[in-house]
Amino acid sequence: MTSDPETTKHGARERLLSAAARLFAEHGKDKVSIRDIAAAAGVRHGGVNYHFRSKDELFVEVLRNFGPTAGQAGPPLALMRSEKTPDEARAVFEQVVEGIALEFTRPIDPIALGLLHGEISKDGGPHETIFKEVIEPRHEAMETLIGQMYPHLTDKRELRIAAMNVISQCVFLFLAQPVALRLLGVDEIDEELARTYARRIVTTALAGLGAPSVTEAGGAR
Repeated sequence: MTSDPETTKHGARERLLSAAARLFAEHGKDKVSIRDIAAAAGVRHGGVNYHFRSKDELFVEVLRNFGPTAGQAGPPLALMRSEKTPDEARAVFEQVVEGIALEFTRPIDPIALGLLHGEISKDGGPHETIFKEVIEPRHEAMETLIGQMYPHLTDKRELRIAAMNVISQCVFLFLAQPVALRLLGVDEIDEELARTYARRIVTTALAGLGAPSVTEAGGAR
């Protein structure tokens, strides 16, 4: 009985994606060769080029299928960007921060974690795909939301820094969960603890955003 060629081709592509995701997560994209990926997937070297035009194209597909947001709903970007009053924006802000905190305290996929660690720590920053499709849209949406909460904040850089501050506190639970567990003295961050953590982020952010900026207060210029 012979194998269906289309099934075989599809199976090889999936094996290549899985093997590449594991190798990229463990060693980083630059230290993994096409030959390494082909060997790990049990595919001939030329088979990689049959399915992917380049290692970069393969890497983009890995990010989309195995990256940190694969299979995750993510924050409601359309809701964050829609027109709102300051009070409505604050309610959405609380909802979004809690949602991110809950998402990031779910069990960690080691491949997704490895890919994210590798991308944010490498020289030159993350791959353009993960920056344009994952990082930048979420920061821009958070900037819009903060600007709606506090209309007096009109400086683009100040809004970006505020968004980075809020999101980074949530991301800490994902990138440094073992550290967070030790600091909190628990074996896992359950839903109740995640909500408490989110409320503290919201409280701190609202207090800080409502205060005058350093420049407005007559500090460093």
